[in-house]
Amino acid sequence: MRTLNYSLFALILMITAACGPNTQALMDAENALHDEVMDIHDEVMPKMSDINRLYRELNDYAEANADNITPEMAGRIENTLRELEQADDGMMGWMNSYRQLDALRETMDHEGIMNYLNEEKENIQKVSDQMRSSISNGQTLKEELDI
Repeated sequence: MRTLNYSLFALILMITAACGPNTQALMDAENALHDEVMDIHDEVMPKMSDINRLYRELNDYAEANADNITPEMAGRIENTLRELEQADDGMMGWMNSYRQLDALRETMDHEGIMNYLNEEKENIQKVSDQMRSSISNGQTLKEELDI
């Protein structure tokens, strides 16, 4: 009987040891992908102030010069303001819907977590691209208007 207990204990110990590193490796992969997602976010998040500043400057210019702006220029300003607003909304929407890694681990398996994080990496990259593009367009227009 004692040999059976030792054998059972040894078997449980081996299973635990075999699963431990794999579980840690899976968590390490999840952490690494989560860090990639957050790196993209952290790189572009400070640009929210650029978006808000450009929006204010272009909007103020349009309001102050409404009588002197050609319809074509008014349309360009309006489109640029819309792009800036959509970029701002994109970041805010992404941040509001992003689920933290600890919460994911409570409800998903490794494959589900990795799929979610890969999808969110694509989503935040699109937000980043949209923000950069709208800022570039806003700065170009601002230079043309000599603001």
